[in-house]
Amino acid sequence: FAESGGGVGYTLKDPNRIDEVVEEAMAQDRASIVNVYVDPNAAPLPGKIVKDEAINYGKWAYRSITEDKKLDLDEIPPMSTAVKRFF
Repeated sequence: FAESGGGVGYTLKDPNRIDEVVEEAMAQDRASIVNVYVDPNAAPLPGKIVKDEAINYGKWAYRSITEDKKLDLDEIPPMSTAVKRFF
């Protein structure tokens, strides 16, 4: 899509390469699009969340850990990031 408009397109499937790909895209002298694949099973969180959303996310995370064994604890954002989403 990007190339059809004269730009540069990137596809990112490996999260370990995000810095590399974004830096390369930003270094271009023309428009760039980075298509990033994400985990379709991850719970989506908006930029800012309200109390009810936080409670429901907590319930989902608890079930994922105790019942489904699916939650990767390394993917949970740092507490400072989670707190900032409330404000």
